Amino acid sequence: MNKNDNKLLIKKLDRLHDEDKFFEIIEIISEIPEKDRNYELISHLARAYNNVDYYTAAIEQLLLIKDKGQEDSLWHFRMGYAYFYLGKYESALEEFKLAYELNENDDVARLFIEAS
Repeated sequence: MNKNDNKLLIKKLDRLHDEDKFFEIIEIISEIPEKDRNYELISHLARAYNNVDYYTAAIEQLLLIKDKGQEDSLWHFRMGYAYFYLGKYESALEEFKLAYELNENDDVARLFIEAS
């Protein structure tokens, strides 16, 4: 997939997310061979899984990009979100703290820290 196609796809995924069409996002990304999925696509897939309560699947996807995600507040937030809703509050708290450290403007991460 070239850079232009990727940008168009990400725009489409963002639009579908705004429309709460999470299963459509999962379907679109799942049709792309795993070897051809980049960080951004895997992040979108994990977010969609979180939004349909497939938390274990979200974690599995996020772990595929763990090395690249260490400095990404959204990666930590999505991981914390999945852990939180799986009832793994200590792991969730750790991830939300990292997300907040990387982006102190993330009020939602702060709220999850308090809830965890």
